[in-house]
Amino acid sequence: MKQIVLYLFFLIISYAGFTQESGLAEFIRKIPTAYGPEDLVYDNYEGRSRVLISSNNRWAKQAEEGAILQMNPLSGYNEAMPIHNDLKPFFLAPHGIDIVKENDGQIYLYVINHEPEDSTNRHKVIKFRVYDKYLEVVQIFEDELLISPNDISARPDGSFYFTNDSKRSTINFGYLMEKIFRVRSSKIVYKNSKDEFSIVAKRLAYANGICNRNDSLWISSTQKKQLLCYQILEDGRLEKLGNLARIKGMDNLHMQGEWIYTTAHPSFKKFVKHASDNPMNVSPSEVYAIHSKTGAIKMLHSNDGNVISGVSVALPIGERIFVGQVFDDFLVELEWNQ
Repeated sequence: MKQIVLYLFFLIISYAGFTQESGLAEFIRKIPTAYGPEDLVYDNYEGRSRVLISSNNRWAKQAEEGAILQMNPLSGYNEAMPIHNDLKPFFLAPHGIDIVKENDGQIYLYVINHEPEDSTNRHKVIKFRVYDKYLEVVQIFEDELLISPNDISARPDGSFYFTNDSKRSTINFGYLMEKIFRVRSSKIVYKNSKDEFSIVAKRLAYANGICNRNDSLWISSTQKKQLLCYQILEDGRLEKLGNLARIKGMDNLHMQGEWIYTTAHPSFKKFVKHASDNPMNVSPSEVYAIHSKTGAIKMLHSNDGNVISGVSVALPIGERIFVGQVFDDFLVELEWNQ
Protein backbone atom coordinates (compact mmCIF):
# COMPACT_ATOMS: atom_id res chain seq x y z
CA MET A 1 0.00 0.00 0.00
CA LYS A 2 2.83 2.41 0.86
CA GLN A 3 4.39 1.92 -2.58
CA ILE A 4 1.06 2.59 -4.32
CA VAL A 5 0.43 5.78 -2.34
CA LEU A 6 3.93 7.09 -3.05
CA TYR A 7 3.63 6.26 -6.75
CA LEU A 8 0.29 8.10 -7.05
CA PHE A 9 1.75 11.10 -5.20
CA PHE A 10 4.64 11.47 -7.62
CA LEU A 11 2.36 10.82 -10.60
CA ILE A 12 0.15 13.75 -9.52
CA ILE A 13 3.22 15.99 -9.15
CA SER A 14 4.45 15.02 -12.62
CA TYR A 15 1.20 16.11 -14.26
CA ALA A 16 0.45 19.10 -12.06
CA GLY A 17 3.69 20.93 -12.88
CA PHE A 18 6.21 22.41 -10.50
CA THR A 19 6.04 25.55 -8.41
CA GLN A 20 9.15 27.69 -8.21
CA GLU A 21 9.99 30.53 -5.85
CA SER A 22 12.87 32.94 -6.17
CA GLY A 23 14.45 33.29 -2.75
CA LEU A 24 18.03 34.17 -3.58
CA ALA A 25 20.66 33.38 -0.99
CA GLU A 26 23.16 36.04 0.01
CA PHE A 27 26.66 35.86 -1.45
CA ILE A 28 29.23 35.73 1.38
CA ARG A 29 32.67 35.10 -0.13
CA LYS A 30 34.91 33.13 -2.45
CA ILE A 31 37.18 30.54 -0.80
CA PRO A 32 40.43 29.61 -2.62
CA THR A 33 41.05 25.87 -3.13
CA ALA A 34 42.99 23.61 -5.47
CA TYR A 35 41.60 23.37 -9.02
CA GLY A 36 38.42 21.45 -9.65
CA PRO A 37 36.59 21.23 -6.28
CA GLU A 38 33.87 19.17 -7.96
CA ASP A 39 32.17 17.46 -5.00
CA LEU A 40 31.87 18.19 -1.27
CA VAL A 41 30.69 16.32 1.83
CA TYR A 42 30.33 17.43 5.44
CA ASP A 43 32.31 15.39 7.96
CA ASN A 44 30.62 16.15 11.27
CA TYR A 45 31.39 12.78 12.84
CA GLU A 46 33.41 12.00 15.99
CA GLY A 47 33.51 15.64 17.06
CA ARG A 48 34.78 16.96 13.71
CA SER A 49 33.38 19.83 11.66
CA ARG A 50 35.02 20.03 8.26
CA VAL A 51 34.25 19.89 4.57
CA LEU A 52 35.94 17.17 2.52
CA ILE A 53 36.53 18.24 -1.07
CA SER A 54 37.09 16.12 -4.17
CA SER A 55 39.65 18.11 -6.16
CA ASN A 56 41.18 17.42 -9.58
CA ASN A 57 42.61 19.81 -12.19
CA ARG A 58 40.54 19.09 -15.31
CA TRP A 59 42.13 22.01 -17.18
CA ALA A 60 45.60 20.41 -17.01
CA LYS A 61 47.19 19.53 -20.37
CA GLN A 62 48.39 16.22 -18.95
CA ALA A 63 46.75 14.13 -16.24
CA GLU A 64 47.62 15.39 -12.77
CA GLU A 65 46.92 13.62 -9.50
CA GLY A 66 44.18 15.23 -7.49
CA ALA A 67 43.49 15.29 -3.78
CA ILE A 68 40.90 15.03 -1.08
CA LEU A 69 41.06 18.38 0.69
CA GLN A 70 39.80 19.15 4.17
CA MET A 71 38.42 22.61 4.87
CA ASN A 72 37.38 24.43 8.01
CA PRO A 73 33.93 25.83 7.09
CA LEU A 74 34.45 28.87 9.33
CA SER A 75 37.95 29.97 8.36
CA GLY A 76 37.94 28.54 4.84
CA TYR A 77 41.45 27.18 5.38
CA ASN A 78 41.97 23.99 3.38
CA GLU A 79 44.76 21.48 2.80
CA ALA A 80 45.21 18.04 1.24
CA MET A 81 44.43 15.02 3.41
CA PRO A 82 47.33 12.54 3.75
CA ILE A 83 46.45 9.09 2.44
CA HIS A 84 47.67 5.82 3.95
CA ASN A 85 47.52 2.95 1.49
CA ASP A 86 48.75 -0.60 2.10
CA LEU A 87 46.81 -1.97 -0.90
CA LYS A 88 47.82 -1.70 -4.55
CA PRO A 89 48.82 1.79 -5.76
CA PHE A 90 46.47 3.98 -7.79
CA PHE A 91 46.45 7.37 -9.51
CA LEU A 92 44.17 9.64 -7.48
CA ALA A 93 41.79 11.57 -9.72
CA PRO A 94 38.61 11.89 -7.64
CA HIS A 95 35.14 12.74 -8.91
CA GLY A 96 31.92 12.13 -6.93
CA ILE A 97 32.26 11.35 -3.21
CA ASP A 98 30.04 10.38 -0.30
CA ILE A 99 30.54 9.92 3.43
CA VAL A 100 28.68 7.47 5.65
CA LYS A 101 28.71 5.95 9.13
CA GLU A 102 28.40 2.23 8.58
CA ASN A 103 26.91 -0.42 10.82
CA ASP A 104 30.36 -1.23 12.25
CA GLY A 105 30.41 2.27 13.77
CA GLN A 106 33.23 3.50 11.52
CA ILE A 107 33.18 6.49 9.17
CA TYR A 108 33.99 5.87 5.51
CA LEU A 109 34.50 8.08 2.48
CA TYR A 110 33.60 6.58 -0.89
CA VAL A 111 35.33 8.11 -3.92
CA ILE A 112 34.71 7.70 -7.65
CA ASN A 113 38.20 7.63 -9.18
CA HIS A 114 39.24 8.07 -12.83
CA GLU A 115 42.79 7.06 -13.68
CA PRO A 116 44.50 8.15 -16.94
CA GLU A 117 43.07 6.71 -20.16
CA ASP A 118 45.99 4.30 -20.66
CA SER A 119 45.34 2.67 -17.26
CA THR A 120 43.89 -0.82 -16.84
CA ASN A 121 40.49 -0.74 -15.11
CA ARG A 122 40.80 3.04 -15.00
CA HIS A 123 37.44 3.63 -13.28
CA LYS A 124 37.35 2.59 -9.64
CA VAL A 125 35.54 3.21 -6.37
CA ILE A 126 37.93 3.69 -3.47
CA LYS A 127 36.73 3.23 0.10
CA PHE A 128 38.63 5.22 2.74
CA ARG A 129 38.39 4.97 6.51
CA VAL A 130 38.16 8.55 7.81
CA TYR A 131 40.42 9.62 10.66
CA ASP A 132 41.08 13.05 12.17
CA LYS A 133 44.40 13.57 10.38
CA TYR A 134 44.41 11.17 7.42
CA LEU A 135 42.46 8.80 5.19
CA GLU A 136 43.19 5.08 5.05
CA VAL A 137 42.43 2.97 1.98
CA VAL A 138 40.46 -0.08 3.09
CA GLN A 139 39.06 -1.36 -0.22
CA ILE A 140 39.36 -0.69 -3.96
CA PHE A 141 36.37 -1.73 -6.07
CA GLU A 142 36.82 -2.68 -9.72
CA ASP A 143 34.07 -4.10 -11.92
CA GLU A 144 33.04 -4.20 -15.58
CA LEU A 145 29.99 -2.08 -14.68
CA LEU A 146 32.25 0.82 -13.65
CA ILE A 147 32.06 2.26 -17.17
CA SER A 148 31.65 6.01 -16.75
CA PRO A 149 30.89 6.54 -13.05
CA ASN A 150 29.96 10.07 -12.04
CA ASP A 151 28.49 10.28 -8.54
CA ILE A 152 28.03 7.84 -5.66
CA SER A 153 25.64 7.38 -2.76
CA ALA A 154 26.65 5.10 0.13
CA ARG A 155 24.52 3.25 2.69
CA PRO A 156 25.21 2.08 6.27
CA ASP A 157 25.26 -1.63 5.33
CA GLY A 158 28.31 -1.15 3.08
CA SER A 159 26.33 -1.07 -0.15
CA PHE A 160 26.30 1.86 -2.56
CA TYR A 161 24.73 3.17 -5.75
CA PHE A 162 26.47 5.09 -8.51
CA THR A 163 25.53 6.75 -11.77
CA ASN A 164 27.11 5.74 -15.07
CA ASP A 165 26.58 8.91 -17.09
CA SER A 166 27.54 7.27 -20.41
CA LYS A 167 28.00 3.91 -22.09
CA ARG A 168 31.51 5.05 -23.05
CA SER A 169 34.50 4.93 -20.70
CA THR A 170 36.25 7.99 -22.16
CA ILE A 171 35.14 11.50 -23.07
CA ASN A 172 35.31 11.37 -26.86
CA PHE A 173 33.20 12.39 -29.86
CA GLY A 174 30.66 9.66 -29.19
CA TYR A 175 30.34 10.77 -25.56
CA LEU A 176 29.63 14.35 -26.67
CA MET A 177 27.05 13.16 -29.23
CA GLU A 178 25.25 11.30 -26.44
CA LYS A 179 24.95 14.55 -24.52
CA ILE A 180 24.04 16.77 -27.47
CA PHE A 181 21.27 14.43 -28.66
CA ARG A 182 20.16 13.46 -25.14
CA VAL A 183 20.65 9.75 -25.71
CA ARG A 184 19.24 7.59 -22.92
CA SER A 185 22.44 5.61 -22.38
CA SER A 186 22.96 6.18 -18.63
CA LYS A 187 22.45 3.53 -15.97
CA ILE A 188 22.30 3.24 -12.19
CA VAL A 189 24.45 0.49 -10.68
CA TYR A 190 24.07 -1.07 -7.24
CA LYS A 191 26.88 -2.71 -5.27
CA ASN A 192 25.42 -4.82 -2.49
CA SER A 193 26.95 -5.69 0.88
CA LYS A 194 28.41 -8.86 -0.68
CA ASP A 195 30.34 -6.77 -3.23
CA GLU A 196 28.13 -7.89 -6.13
CA PHE A 197 27.38 -5.29 -8.83
CA SER A 198 24.12 -5.09 -10.77
CA ILE A 199 22.25 -2.62 -12.99
CA VAL A 200 19.09 -1.35 -11.25
CA ALA A 201 17.93 1.41 -13.64
CA LYS A 202 18.44 1.98 -17.37
CA ARG A 203 17.68 4.39 -20.20
CA LEU A 204 18.43 7.64 -18.39
CA ALA A 205 19.64 10.77 -20.18
CA TYR A 206 22.90 11.75 -18.47
CA ALA A 207 22.34 10.32 -14.99
CA ASN A 208 24.44 12.62 -12.81
CA GLY A 209 23.91 13.41 -9.11
CA ILE A 210 22.62 10.81 -6.67
CA CYS A 211 21.65 10.75 -3.00
CA ASN A 212 19.67 8.48 -0.69
CA ARG A 213 17.87 8.64 2.61
CA ASN A 214 16.26 5.64 4.30
CA ASP A 215 14.37 3.83 1.51
CA SER A 216 14.38 6.69 -1.02
CA LEU A 217 16.89 7.47 -3.77
CA TRP A 218 17.06 10.55 -5.98
CA ILE A 219 18.82 10.93 -9.34
CA SER A 220 19.37 14.04 -11.44
CA SER A 221 18.86 13.31 -15.14
CA THR A 222 20.75 16.31 -16.49
CA GLN A 223 19.68 16.13 -20.13
CA LYS A 224 15.97 15.56 -19.44
CA LYS A 225 15.57 18.24 -16.73
CA GLN A 226 14.43 15.59 -14.25
CA LEU A 227 14.93 14.91 -10.57
CA LEU A 228 13.81 11.30 -10.41
CA CYS A 229 12.73 9.57 -7.20
CA TYR A 230 12.95 5.84 -6.56
CA GLN A 231 11.96 3.59 -3.71
CA ILE A 232 14.75 1.28 -2.55
CA LEU A 233 13.44 -2.27 -2.20
CA GLU A 234 14.74 -4.76 0.37
CA ASP A 235 17.09 -6.43 -2.12
CA GLY A 236 18.48 -3.07 -3.33
CA ARG A 237 16.49 -2.95 -6.55
CA LEU A 238 14.77 0.34 -7.40
CA GLU A 239 11.14 1.11 -8.10
CA LYS A 240 10.62 4.38 -9.94
CA LEU A 241 8.09 6.66 -8.27
CA GLY A 242 8.18 9.71 -10.51
CA ASN A 243 9.77 13.02 -11.37
CA LEU A 244 9.99 15.42 -8.44
CA ALA A 245 11.18 18.58 -10.24
CA ARG A 246 12.07 19.95 -13.67
CA ILE A 247 15.28 21.98 -13.80
CA LYS A 248 17.64 22.25 -16.75
CA GLY A 249 21.17 20.94 -16.33
CA MET A 250 21.10 19.61 -12.74
CA ASP A 251 24.32 18.22 -11.27
CA ASN A 252 25.17 16.76 -7.82
CA LEU A 253 22.62 16.36 -5.02
CA HIS A 254 22.76 16.87 -1.25
CA MET A 255 20.06 16.70 1.42
CA GLN A 256 19.53 18.76 4.55
CA GLY A 257 16.28 18.28 6.41
CA GLU A 258 13.56 17.85 3.80
CA TRP A 259 15.39 19.89 1.13
CA ILE A 260 17.50 18.57 -1.73
CA TYR A 261 20.20 21.00 -2.84
CA THR A 262 21.54 21.01 -6.38
CA THR A 263 23.38 23.14 -8.89
CA ALA A 264 22.53 23.57 -12.57
CA HIS A 265 24.08 24.49 -15.90
CA PRO A 266 21.41 26.47 -17.83
CA SER A 267 23.61 26.66 -20.97
CA PHE A 268 25.24 23.41 -22.09
CA LYS A 269 26.96 25.23 -24.97
CA LYS A 270 28.64 27.74 -22.65
CA PHE A 271 29.56 24.98 -20.20
CA VAL A 272 31.39 23.12 -22.99
CA LYS A 273 33.27 26.32 -23.88
CA HIS A 274 34.15 26.81 -20.22
CA ALA A 275 35.58 23.28 -20.18
CA SER A 276 38.40 24.53 -22.40
CA ASP A 277 41.40 25.90 -20.50
CA ASN A 278 40.35 29.53 -20.98
CA PRO A 279 38.79 30.86 -17.75
CA MET A 280 37.40 33.81 -19.74
CA ASN A 281 34.78 31.47 -21.20
CA VAL A 282 32.27 31.77 -18.39
CA SER A 283 29.25 29.53 -17.93
CA PRO A 284 25.99 30.59 -16.23
CA SER A 285 25.41 28.92 -12.87
CA GLU A 286 22.38 28.29 -10.69
CA VAL A 287 21.78 26.88 -7.19
CA TYR A 288 18.45 25.38 -6.13
CA ALA A 289 16.71 23.86 -3.13
CA ILE A 290 13.91 21.38 -3.87
CA HIS A 291 11.51 20.13 -1.25
CA SER A 292 11.73 16.34 -1.18
CA LYS A 293 8.03 15.89 -0.36
CA THR A 294 6.21 18.59 -2.35
CA GLY A 295 8.61 19.27 -5.21
CA ALA A 296 8.56 23.02 -4.45
CA ILE A 297 11.58 24.71 -6.04
CA LYS A 298 13.52 27.64 -4.64
CA MET A 299 16.19 29.26 -6.79
CA LEU A 300 18.84 30.29 -4.27
CA HIS A 301 21.45 31.81 -6.56
CA SER A 302 21.90 32.67 -10.22
CA ASN A 303 24.73 34.40 -12.07
CA ASP A 304 26.06 34.70 -15.60
CA GLY A 305 29.29 32.90 -14.77
CA ASN A 306 31.30 35.87 -13.57
CA VAL A 307 30.80 34.87 -9.91
CA ILE A 308 31.35 31.14 -10.47
CA SER A 309 31.18 29.00 -13.61
CA GLY A 310 30.53 25.32 -14.15
CA VAL A 311 28.94 24.78 -10.74
CA SER A 312 28.71 21.14 -9.69
CA VAL A 313 27.60 20.87 -6.06
CA ALA A 314 25.83 22.79 -3.30
CA LEU A 315 26.59 21.55 0.21
CA PRO A 316 24.35 22.93 2.98
CA ILE A 317 25.74 23.31 6.50
CA GLY A 318 23.15 24.99 8.67
CA GLU A 319 22.28 28.30 6.98
CA ARG A 320 25.45 28.30 4.87
CA ILE A 321 25.77 26.72 1.42
CA PHE A 322 29.16 25.89 -0.07
CA VAL A 323 29.14 25.78 -3.85
CA GLY A 324 31.76 23.81 -5.79
CA GLN A 325 32.68 23.75 -9.46
CA VAL A 326 34.21 21.46 -12.07
CA PHE A 327 37.26 23.43 -13.17
CA ASP A 328 38.39 26.60 -11.40
CA ASP A 329 40.15 26.98 -8.04
CA PHE A 330 37.65 28.27 -5.50
CA LEU A 331 34.35 27.65 -3.73
CA VAL A 332 31.56 30.16 -3.22
CA GLU A 333 29.83 30.50 0.13
CA LEU A 334 26.17 31.56 0.31
CA GLU A 335 23.76 32.11 3.20
CA TRP A 336 20.10 31.10 3.09
CA ASN A 337 17.73 31.75 5.99
CA GLN A 338 14.91 29.29 5.30
